[in-house]
Formats: sequence, structure tokens, C-alpha cells
Amino acid sequence: ISPNDHAIGVEHLAAALIANGAADEAIPALEQTLAKAGELTDPDLIADLKFDLAKALWSTGRDKARAKQLARAALATYRKTPELVDEIAEAVGWLRSR
Repeated sequence: ISPNDHAIGVEHLAAALIANGAADEAIPALEQTLAKAGELTDPDLIADLKFDLAKALWSTGRDKARAKQLARAALATYRKTPELVDEIAEAVGWLRSR
């Protein structure tokens, strides 16, 4: 399995955990995957992982400053791909509400 494929699986699992109130369970996998971001070839995937980690950190009350920084970094990447309208809107809305 390629690093990108693994990261996609982690991202999908993390998003489901966060949506179901288990954000604390998503954090370790997201942290480990982002620690290997240099092996990933898709910047939008890295942005998705960062945004998921931001949401998980925020919802668990951990390191809110880092959560905002991660969300801003994800948004900056999303903005480089104008087709990612939904991701841009979600990140902007998330940041504005915090």
C-alpha cells in the first residue's frame, strides 16, 4: 500500500471518528500520518489531514492555537486549487466561527 493510499484511509477514518464524537481517537493516527507528510505526493490530501487534525484538536479542547494554525495551513493549500470550493468554504466557515 502506498503512503498516499494509507493516508487516504487514515483521513476517512479520522473524519468518521470526528463526526461521531470520537475525535480523541483520531488524533494519534493523524499526528503519525502528518509526521510522514514528506512521503505524500498530494498536497490536498495533506491539507485534509491538517484540517481533520485541527477539528479534532479543537473539539477535544487541546491546543486551540495549533488547531487554528493547522486550519489556516489547510485553507492556504485549498485556495491553490480553486475547484476545491467546498473545502475552502468549510475551512473559512470553521475559522470564522472560532
